[in-house]
Amino acid sequence: MQKELFTMEAKTMGRFIAALRKANGLTQKDLAEKLNVSDKSVSRWERDEGAPDLSLIPVIAEVFGITCDELLRGERRPESQRQEPVAEEPLTPKADKQRQRLLKASMTKYRSRMLIAAAIAWLGLIAAMICNFAFQRASLGFFIALIFYLAGGVCLAVFMNNALFAVADEEEDADVLRYKTQVRSLFGMGLGLLAGLLLATLPLLLVEDAYWGLGAGSWLAFALGFLLLGAAVFLIARHLLEGYRMAKSGKANPTAIKNWRLKTLVALCCAGVLLITVACSAVMLDLDRLGEARGQVFTDFASFKAFMETETSPATYDGAMYTAVTELTYDENGEPVTLPEDEYMMDEVRLSDGTPEGRLLGTFQWKNQTVQHYTVEETSEDGIRFTVVTDLAWQEARAAQQNGFVLCAMLCLLEAAAAVAIYKKLKTH
Repeated sequence: MQKELFTMEAKTMGRFIAALRKANGLTQKDLAEKLNVSDKSVSRWERDEGAPDLSLIPVIAEVFGITCDELLRGERRPESQRQEPVAEEPLTPKADKQRQRLLKASMTKYRSRMLIAAAIAWLGLIAAMICNFAFQRASLGFFIALIFYLAGGVCLAVFMNNALFAVADEEEDADVLRYKTQVRSLFGMGLGLLAGLLLATLPLLLVEDAYWGLGAGSWLAFALGFLLLGAAVFLIARHLLEGYRMAKSGKANPTAIKNWRLKTLVALCCAGVLLITVACSAVMLDLDRLGEARGQVFTDFASFKAFMETETSPATYDGAMYTAVTELTYDENGEPVTLPEDEYMMDEVRLSDGTPEGRLLGTFQWKNQTVQHYTVEETSEDGIRFTVVTDLAWQEARAAQQNGFVLCAMLCLLEAAAAVAIYKKLKTH
C-alpha cells in the first residue's frame, strides 16, 4: 500500500489527505482526534470544500510522516529523491497556489478576529457612557471600560500570536514576510485604537465624587486634550527612535539627517503650542472662579439677606430648569424632615476666624431658588463681600468653559496642521 502511495499521481491536497489517512488505517474521526478538530472538518478537507489552517499543516505532515511541501503539492516524492540530500527547490505552481490560498485564508480569519477585539474595546466606551450619562457614575464607568480594554488587549495579543504561529514553520520568503508584516501592522492599529479609547475615557477620573457624572461638553473637551497629548507623545517617541536608529546604523545620508532635524524643529514648535493650550485649559478648569466672575456681589449682610429671602422660581437656561435647593422638604440622607419648612430653609452665614465654628454673621431663609451657591470672604476694600452665583451665571460659566476647551483644541489642531504643512514644503526629497 505504501509503495502505491509513493507512485500515486499528483492530486489535490484534500484527496492526498484522504489517501494518506486510508493508507495509515485511520478513520476521519481518528484523524480529527489527533488534530483536535471535528471529523466534519476532516471531511470538508477531503472533499476539497475547505483547507486546514496553516498552523495544522506541520502537524498533519508529522502525523503522516511527510514534509509540508509534499502535503501542499498533494503528492509524495519518489523514495530515491527522499533519501538523497537535495537542495531546497521552489514550490511547484500548484503547491504555491495552495500556499497562497492558505495564507489568504489565515489573514482573513485574523482580520475577523481583530474586529472582534475592536468590538470588545468599543463596548467598553459604550459602557462608560451609559454609566456616566444614565447613572451619573463617571468613575465606575471608567473602571468598567478599563476591564473591556484589558480584555481587548489580551485578545489582540492572542490573535496575533496564533496568526504568527500559523507560519512559524514556513520558509521566510516574500509572501510569508508580507503576511507577518500585515499581521504586526494590524496588531499595531489595534493597540492604537485601545490607547485612543483609554485616553478618551480618562476624563471620567477627573470627577471628584464617585456619584457624579461628567457633562458631554466637558468630556469631549477633555478627551480631545488627552488625545492630542497622547498623539504628541507617540510622535515624539517615534521621532526619537528614528534618530536613534539612524545614529546606530551610521549609514544615514545627509538628506535624511537634514529632514530629521527639520522634523525635530517642527516637533518642538508643536510641543510649544500644546503646552500653551494645556496651560490655557488649566486656567479654565476653575469653574468656581468662572461662575463667581459672573455672580452678584453684596457688601453688607442686609442686602444679601434680602436677595436670598426673595421668593423666586428656579431659573431656566437653554430650555432646561436648574434648582440650587433641589429638595427643600428632605434632609441630606433623603429622609423626610419633621421641621417646619421655614425652619428647614434657615441657613447660617459664618466667616472663618480660626475657630472651628467661625464667626456668625447672621441667618436667613433660602427662598431664592435661582441661587446655585454663594461665598463669603473678608476683604480690605469692602470689609465683607458676599458673592452670589445664580444658576444662569453658573451655566453660562460652564458653557464658556466648554467653548474655551473646544477653541483651544481646535487652535492646537490648526497649529499642528500648519507645522506639518511647513515640514512637507521644506522637506528635501
